[in-house]
Order: sequence, then C-alpha cells, then structure tokens
Amino acid sequence: FDEQGNYHNLRNDRKASPVNQERDAGMSQRFFANVPMYKPEYWDKVDYNDVNGNVEDSNFHCYPAGVPRMGPPQKIMATATEIVFLYQQKNTWRYIPLNREHDPVNSRDQTYMGDSVGKWEGDTLVIDVVGFNDQKRLGWPGYFHTNKLRVVERLRRHGNVLYYHASAHDPDVLTPPWEME
Repeated sequence: FDEQGNYHNLRNDRKASPVNQERDAGMSQRFFANVPMYKPEYWDKVDYNDVNGNVEDSNFHCYPAGVPRMGPPQKIMATATEIVFLYQQKNTWRYIPLNREHDPVNSRDQTYMGDSVGKWEGDTLVIDVVGFNDQKRLGWPGYFHTNKLRVVERLRRHGNVLYYHASAHDPDVLTPPWEME
C-alpha cells in the first residue's frame, strides 16, 4: 500500500508506471503455458503483433476485447429464452438467444463480439459464437485470428463457483483449437 492507501503489487507494477505495468503483465502472459499453437508460417505475425501491440491491438484503442479474451461475465441475467452477459470492461454486454440457429445476417456481420447462440446440455450452458471480425485478439501477446474464428464457450456452476471454458477454432491459422479456462 502507498501513502494514499492504494495497493500496488510491486512484482507487476514497477514504480506505478502504466507502461511498465502493461509490459510486466505481458511478460507473465508470454510465459503462460497455455499458448495458442499457430501454423509455422504465422509465428512471425504473432511476434510482430506482440512487439507492436500498442498500435496493432484494437483493445488499446478502446474497442471491446471480444470473445473469448474478455472471459466470463461479471453478471448473468436470464429468462427461459435468452441470456444477457454483463461485463465490467467498457460497460460491455452480450445478448445470447437460446435454442435457435445463428441469425443469417448477424452471423456474417463480423463484429468484435460475434453472433452468440446458446443451449443447455444438462447443467452446462454451451454458447456457440461466430461472425467475428479479425481486428481483435485471442490474447494480449499478439494472438490473432481470422474472421473464420468460431468460439465455443461452456459455463457450469458448482455451488458458488462458476467454471468457464472456451475453445477457439480457427483452422486457417491455428493447428489445434486453443482451449482457454
């Protein structure tokens, strides 16, 4: 804690500099064991995006982080036919209709959030998301995707714990689908 009572994690926040904080957080993400596996010809692009992230990453330009990067929601509102996810980041929300096909227009619209549809498989909510643009990232260190990305999210509650799992399928650039928990 500093003199004003603000908490600073000194391992990840050198001298409270936003630039250093972002770079330090990036170091830990680079060494995270769960890295998307790209086809060999795309690693140079990942490296370029990593080094030039402040310019190339749309999240640094106040656009939504998108799915699956933004992770699980902070709040969930639901009826029998629809679910709404609320996120703290940039006051973002997602509308997820249940038990229907993707909208033929929205699923080709290519947005940061994509077109989501959900269904229940027992006690697990399964959300299929398509219709992304290629401007956002799977993760901060340059992990890009194409507009053919398909994300399948699974949410399951056990007691007071919400388990979130996402798999990113983009066969144009990823060798196996990337699994995020």
